[in-house]
Formats: sequence, structure tokens, C-alpha cells
Amino acid sequence: MDQANLKPNFCQKCKQEKELFTGKLCSFCLIIVLEKRIKKNIKEQGGFRRNEKILFLVNKSLESKASEYFFKKIFSEMPLEIDYEDKGKQYNKLIIPGSSESIIEEFLDSLFSNKKFNFGKQIIFLESLTGEEIKDVAKIKNFSETLTQHELLDKIEKKYPGSKLSLLKSIKVLET
Repeated sequence: MDQANLKPNFCQKCKQEKELFTGKLCSFCLIIVLEKRIKKNIKEQGGFRRNEKILFLVNKSLESKASEYFFKKIFSEMPLEIDYEDKGKQYNKLIIPGSSESIIEEFLDSLFSNKKFNFGKQIIFLESLTGEEIKDVAKIKNFSETLTQHELLDKIEKKYPGSKLSLLKSIKVLET
């Protein structure tokens, strides 16, 4: 292969030559960008207040593992009462370890099965992340779990790029 045609892998943010992930960012910059996006999204969903009682639903999925990682990284200094299993208490918030694809799939399922779609006091922790970004976090942090497959959404996104984001925005408009 001709060396002149090889492009160096420079991170768009820090401009250093490193292994690149989604958005052409190195692992360090990608984690920072995703962390900022999650913080912004959590604020849009109502955020957390000091000493709130929170139920954090966990399972063996990659989304759950990534949610736990970012939750501890972002909110470790904030005094919160967190339970990882329902102890019958009254909780202020419920954290669901899902991604944007999970929300869209849940919405479409409720739409086609004529069920009510409402998240209420729930916070979808990874709502602002795509499956590809969650896979990159798993690779960076060496998580062994697998990502939930959203085959229908992936087919739609491949045929009509940008449709996942558009669906997510439409869901938010319909919720209000």
C-alpha cells in the first residue's frame, strides 16, 4: 500500500495521533464528550437534587454497565441515596440504563401495540448516546457485556441516515 495515501489518525479535539473511535476522537476525548452530553441530557430530564432517593435499575447489559460507569464518574461527589434493587421505599427518581435506541424501540412498540408511552419520573441515563458510542465505551473500558441489538432501527438508519435522531426528537415533542 502506498504510504502517501495513508491518513494519520489525529484526534479532532486534542490533535494527538492516537487510536480513534466514533466521531474521530481518541478514547480520552470521547469519554469527556460523552460525559458532557450525558450531564446536559440529565439536566434536561430534571436532574438530581441533593439527598434524593434514587432507584438505579441494573441488569447484565452493556447499557447498564456503561450507565453505572458514567453515573459514578459524574455524580460520585453528590450526596444521593441510591438503591440498586427495589426495597419498597418511595423513590424520587428511577434510572433506566437505556440508550436512544432503547427509547425509540419502546416508543414504537407502544405505538404499534396501542399502549400508553410515558416515562414520568424515570431518567433514561444514556438517552443521548448511540449504540455505536456505547460499544466504543465498552471497548475503551474493557466491558465484556454485549449490546442489545436493535435490528429494525439499524436497518432504518442505514437506509435513511439521521432517522434515529429524528425519531428521538419526535418522541420528545410528543411527550410534552
